[in-house]
Amino acid sequence: MTNTGIEAFLAVARCKSITKASEALCICQSSLSIRLQNLEKELGHALFVRQKGHREITLTHMGKEFYELAIKYEKLMDEINTLCTVHR
Repeated sequence: MTNTGIEAFLAVARCKSITKASEALCICQSSLSIRLQNLEKELGHALFVRQKGHREITLTHMGKEFYELAIKYEKLMDEINTLCTVHR
């Protein structure tokens, strides 16, 4: 599991769109999709419900559980970065 995978997951979960999330992250949609596929493969579960013709992507049950952990991870990483910046 990589920081970029978690970052990609959070962006899609927040934007509810791969297109919008790829724009927010300044990466192409295919790169974002690959990051999500790798994360889902590593976890062994789908994190998003993907339906043709629907504009918004929703989280699966596992996606909702992972979202809560990803938020904690993001906050922890922010705290670590702040600590490193303060002690330079």
